Amino acid sequence: MDGARYLEDGRLTVFLRNGTYYARLRLSPGKYVTRSLKTTVEENAVQAGRRLLFQLEQRADDISWQGEGDMATARPQVWR
Repeated sequence: MDGARYLEDGRLTVFLRNGTYYARLRLSPGKYVTRSLKTTVEENAVQAGRRLLFQLEQRADDISWQGEGDMATARPQVWR
């Protein structure tokens, strides 16, 4: 992509399409999601892209944590 910014170790790409910035997020090897960042300002787009990446990763972590058993007895693992 011409003029794109590759961020967060390649997990986030911010690029301009028809005057609006978009984020391309790598969720897993070979799986990507593209979302409009609804801005025309590059600095705002980078911030919004990082926020979106963090939210999607957090949601994936929450889902995987919840799937490990009964929610009434589930506890996060503590490393010592």
